[in-house]
Amino acid sequence: MLVLPASHQVDMRRAGKLVGAKVRLASEEEMTPLFAGYETGAEPPFGSVYKIKTSVDPALSGQESIVFRACTHERTLRMSCEDYVALENPPVAEFCVP
Repeated sequence: MLVLPASHQVDMRRAGKLVGAKVRLASEEEMTPLFAGYETGAEPPFGSVYKIKTSVDPALSGQESIVFRACTHERTLRMSCEDYVALENPPVAEFCVP
């Protein structure tokens, strides 16, 4: 799982180097069973809870807060980036572009 600002895009070449393999976006059919009980597309950025390796781009760490879907398309959560990093403890790696 890659966590980045919404204003950025994943650089697939960089992401591939990060994981050591060719990468692509997962389909809805692939994501749904990983996050049972959540609306597809509203998965929270806490991959560690589901034993999914999660990395964060340093572009996010410059932000004051992170906003993400709260398992539904109707609700979002806002938390400080500092708190997010403390809870998830993701490695930081460059994989996105503005």
